[in-house]
Amino acid sequence: MAPVSRLVTLFAVVALVEKLVDGVATSGVVSGGGVENLPYVWLLDIALTLGAGTAWASVVDRLPRRLVVGRLFGIAAAAWALAAVLLAIHAPPFAVFSLLYIASAQLLVVAPSALWTLASDATPQTAAARTFPWLGAGDT
Repeated sequence: MAPVSRLVTLFAVVALVEKLVDGVATSGVVSGGGVENLPYVWLLDIALTLGAGTAWASVVDRLPRRLVVGRLFGIAAAAWALAAVLLAIHAPPFAVFSLLYIASAQLLVVAPSALWTLASDATPQTAAARTFPWLGAGDT
């Protein structure tokens, strides 16, 4: 599989997973904890987004891109696995879906930047000129 088609596949999978998890998590937060607790989840999400953006900016050029992207998706997978364990042990739904909501939102913030950075490193200049505008037109 060519590097460009692998990147297209990766972008598509990330977008699909993020949208599915975001919808499930938002409905779970509202039904599990009530609408009155949603602002607290949003505030925590905003604080973590600022932290994640700052952390990303500090490591993006200091570490190998594949290592950073691999760790990013590893952290996301660990958060989703933790949510699955919490569901299996019948933890409070508000806690489980808040975790999913925040993990999904963080992935939405950092993953596009990480994937575009990795794509620019892995794609030859001529292929990037043809492919990136097409990819950028999508929801990435």
